[in-house]
Amino acid sequence: NQRLSTTIKADLGDIKDILKTVALMKWQASRIKELVSGYGELWSAQILSALLQQRASPDSHFVYIDARRIITVDEDAIQDGAVVWDVSQRKLQEVYAAELSKLGGNKTTKMHFVIT
Repeated sequence: NQRLSTTIKADLGDIKDILKTVALMKWQASRIKELVSGYGELWSAQILSALLQQRASPDSHFVYIDARRIITVDEDAIQDGAVVWDVSQRKLQEVYAAELSKLGGNKTTKMHFVIT
């Protein structure tokens, strides 16, 4: 999958830049480690989605969704992990509609989401 390969290469470039900055600034890397390891979670979900799509029946369509496109958190209450559910639900509906429109109005295709 060319798109996935391009995404991972770009992410690796970002990680390289992050690590270079950490080294130059002599920052403690504990928080950076979490950021960098998060890329692995995103890649795993994208790879799984691509693999499932490759092996899917013609009437199925697998879509990778980055949860950051959907989940909205109240910044003032972030310690409590306060998800703004009404906004998040609206965003999910918008993403679903956008992905459905990419199928060209084919109502018989089953859409499956891999979200992380």
